[in-house]
Amino acid sequence: MMKKPDEFKQNRYLVTKIRIILIAFFALITMTALTGNHPVNAADSNASNVVKRSETFNIPKRPDLQFTYVHRPFNELSGAKLWKGSEYAASIPANKTGQIDYWMPDYGLQLFIYYGNFAKKYKDISEFREKLTKDDMKSIKVIKNTNDLQISQGVPTLYYKAMMSLHTLEGLQYATNLETIVINPDSKLTGMAYGENLKDLHGNLWDISALENLDKLQIVRMPMLSINDVSALANKPKLKELSLIFNQIADLSPLETNRGNPGLNLQHGFSYQHILLTPVTLNPDIQQYTTPSFIIKDLAADNLPIKPFDPVTDKNAYPSLYPSTADSMNIDTTTLTWKQFLPDQKDYYGSLSSHWKDPNSDFEGWIMVPYQLKKDVGNVAVDYKLLQADGKLVTIAPTTVLSGTIGAPYNINTDANTKHAFDLANNRGYEESVILGGTGDYSDYLAGNGKATVVNPDGKYTAAGEKRTIIFRPKAIKISVSYVDAGGKLIADVAGNEISGRPAGKLTAADLDHLKKTIEGYTFTSFQDAAGHNIDDPTKLTYGDLKTGLKLVYTKIKSSAPTGSVTSGTDAKPNDSSATTNTGSMSQKGEVVYALKKVFLYKNATFKKTERIVSYTNKPRINRPMFVVTGNTRSANGTNRYKVRDVNHHSKTAGMTGYITANWQYVRPVYYRSLHKTVTVINPNGVNEYQRKNLTGKVKNVKQGTQLKVKKFVTHNLTTRYQLTNGNFITANRKLIVAGKSPQPKQIKTKKTIYRYNNANFSKRLSNVKKGTVLKVKKWEYSNQYSRTNSGAKRYQVVGGYVTGNRSFVAIIK
Repeated sequence: MMKKPDEFKQNRYLVTKIRIILIAFFALITMTALTGNHPVNAADSNASNVVKRSETFNIPKRPDLQFTYVHRPFNELSGAKLWKGSEYAASIPANKTGQIDYWMPDYGLQLFIYYGNFAKKYKDISEFREKLTKDDMKSIKVIKNTNDLQISQGVPTLYYKAMMSLHTLEGLQYATNLETIVINPDSKLTGMAYGENLKDLHGNLWDISALENLDKLQIVRMPMLSINDVSALANKPKLKELSLIFNQIADLSPLETNRGNPGLNLQHGFSYQHILLTPVTLNPDIQQYTTPSFIIKDLAADNLPIKPFDPVTDKNAYPSLYPSTADSMNIDTTTLTWKQFLPDQKDYYGSLSSHWKDPNSDFEGWIMVPYQLKKDVGNVAVDYKLLQADGKLVTIAPTTVLSGTIGAPYNINTDANTKHAFDLANNRGYEESVILGGTGDYSDYLAGNGKATVVNPDGKYTAAGEKRTIIFRPKAIKISVSYVDAGGKLIADVAGNEISGRPAGKLTAADLDHLKKTIEGYTFTSFQDAAGHNIDDPTKLTYGDLKTGLKLVYTKIKSSAPTGSVTSGTDAKPNDSSATTNTGSMSQKGEVVYALKKVFLYKNATFKKTERIVSYTNKPRINRPMFVVTGNTRSANGTNRYKVRDVNHHSKTAGMTGYITANWQYVRPVYYRSLHKTVTVINPNGVNEYQRKNLTGKVKNVKQGTQLKVKKFVTHNLTTRYQLTNGNFITANRKLIVAGKSPQPKQIKTKKTIYRYNNANFSKRLSNVKKGTVLKVKKWEYSNQYSRTNSGAKRYQVVGGYVTGNRSFVAIIK
């Protein structure tokens, strides 16, 4: 039997009475069969590993039993109880004092950090709580509970009791320089602290998600605790030592990302895990209960075999108090079925106990499912899944089996038994997206095959039993983005922006590039937070860090600003030189030009914000918007303008007429105006070689990426051509070719699991592509080819469809 201390109090948080609690483990269990008339016989059902029941009852029916995923919300932990959620915590300025209870909600962790790291800096815990800021956490490099911290004059210290009683490391994410964390309770002290009958207690700590972005971690030793989710320890490039024995871990696969770290041994440090699931209530007429697909994953993310716990053959003392009180057997390697249930006792549950052991490491553990029998009971099994950004589903809490009188109503959103899962989701920043019935399989839902459909949260209990799957999505927080000058003042006529993401998600370079604008008369210089502090590298910050706002700072250019600004509603100054800058002359009537940056089409040559007809966003070169020049003119103050006609044939704007800037930085001729000895084809569909300069007499198509040698530059009417060294002619259209040698990716390798889609717009998901897969690239292009408002994202066409070109997900290897 494993026991746990209750939380404690110091000063006004006086030490409270200790409770005896069973520590539970995390297994994913899904009820798929509840039958009352068809018993399974091991001799004719391919059943194996048959283990007979034992009349041993040791799981007490107590209201204070603590199960693996039944944890109190952070605002109910020992302390001030001021937790308002992760979004609020993330929004607190890093240098603000007196706020510790809002971003470090567990008083146990506060005491633990104070005595271990700040006792010399602050005279007492009160001063520590009043003055500590998030910024102060950056000074912590080592957290290590040495023996002298745990015991003093033969008596367990308050530091030891704090370590045993803390539940979460929330708040430790701000210790961005942390290299070592050792939370290792001295097992000899539990009897001294709580009585000999409570020796060898496990600590309460279960939530270590705060370690997720602490990339400097080298040593992690956290045995004898209640940790059940190790995903926060994934992708730790400097991790060299890891020990997590005697915990509640059911999935080691996140740790595989650390394989290859120098000195790190992933074969040891994971023994003696155990899981206690919440009790199930079954009808006493039941002859078979199937608990399929216990999801216990090894480092390779493969499901480990589960078998009934047999105390006769498995002589380990650790789980010996919890044999099954029903006959058990395997149907397959991860599916167990149970029959011949002994009735639960007045003060004790029956138990359905199973065991796993990884042949490739010391990862081993036991699972206990308490049960009780009641007449006329129906069941609803509820699964909780998080839909990640990459399309994967991950389980965020074990299955809850609801029980009620057949015909009685239920509501999975309000049932007390599902509250812990919803609280967990809310604390992690997730929100309910959809509830699925039928198979509950999200792939069936996406396929639209009718096997999994959207259902309401309420219904009535049936004898056959039902399954419900709740799909959650991360809550997005919105960051207000403003554009200011060097003095911190908002730049006139420049609209603000907004980005959103998960509180713990980091901003990417692509996010930041998308925010930058070309502003007339200004150049971008830096990022600042809402308080005006410079940010050297925003990609190291999370959305939560910037919840109060983000500023983009622009410095005013001393020379006159370019015309055709994407934001200004006023006309350029008379000395604007856009007509001749870098060109020598403006494009003439009948020539075709395209926009390099975001531009507007205006009603008149003198630009006014109120006279904008349509906007054209900044697009990749191959998809830039084009215009035919129908005339050259000037604004009221003499700035050059093009009078144009929109010739973007796939757009609703095709045929519109108006005025655009003639500034070379914004608009240039589509056709090259000079000779280049080498050009590279960039059009996804390639270009054609022709016999004549009017582009007749097609010879062949040349694929994207081909480098061509040029011997002559020729004109044809108001367009230009290149004559190749083989005598053939090609277009000199800048959207189709680029001067010089431009490398063409031939092979890419996936950095993460990604998806393959049917087209560049990702209209339909076809299949997934595992991490580490090498793909041959046929060509590259961009999504939203014809959109005026969406710039487009890079895609690669590979065998079987299209994949992302985002370098966070794929790497060019050839």
